[in-house]
Amino acid sequence: MACSHMIVARPAHETWSRPEVFSYLEVDSPFQRSRRIIGTQTWAYKFGAGTIKGFSFGTLTGRVAGEYDEADKQVVFGEYTLEYLTRFSPKFRFYTGMEGDQDEIEWIVEGQYWLAQHVHLKLNTALGVTSKAPDFAPEIGIMFSFRPKCCTQPAGKGGRRTSGRDTLFSEAPPPPARPSVGRANDLLARR
Repeated sequence: MACSHMIVARPAHETWSRPEVFSYLEVDSPFQRSRRIIGTQTWAYKFGAGTIKGFSFGTLTGRVAGEYDEADKQVVFGEYTLEYLTRFSPKFRFYTGMEGDQDEIEWIVEGQYWLAQHVHLKLNTALGVTSKAPDFAPEIGIMFSFRPKCCTQPAGKGGRRTSGRDTLFSEAPPPPARPSVGRANDLLARR
């Protein structure tokens, strides 16, 4: 158990031709130092970056991170993922991805069902791909999302978000600037 803080930045928003780029810094502060098994005795830092690109068939995300723990006093290659997310209906979305942390790699399959506007049920299973990863790790949980009114975006035509994508960030990025008329056929083919 740790007290964790995260800062996320999006230096480049997604456009029709370019993926969104994001980076994050996560800081774990010492918590319950006297409890060696469940406590965090030193400061730990994780810096990562990734890209997100939405397509007509779903959203692809890739990210990598490096980690530094004051106890070890060294920077190590941290987690890395390749993820796919798609929405089958307004109430159900599907996620799958390969996730690794140094030499542990697992394949995750997850279903998410909306119970209310800001509450959804998550059913997921992680299957170990490498020998150091757990063989089978099922999870079930209820997720609550709290979004400030300043960060929500109105629904577009048909009640869908304007980009129709779900990403690492709960809300879709703002729609890209209106493209030139010469690219209209390309855009229609993507819809």
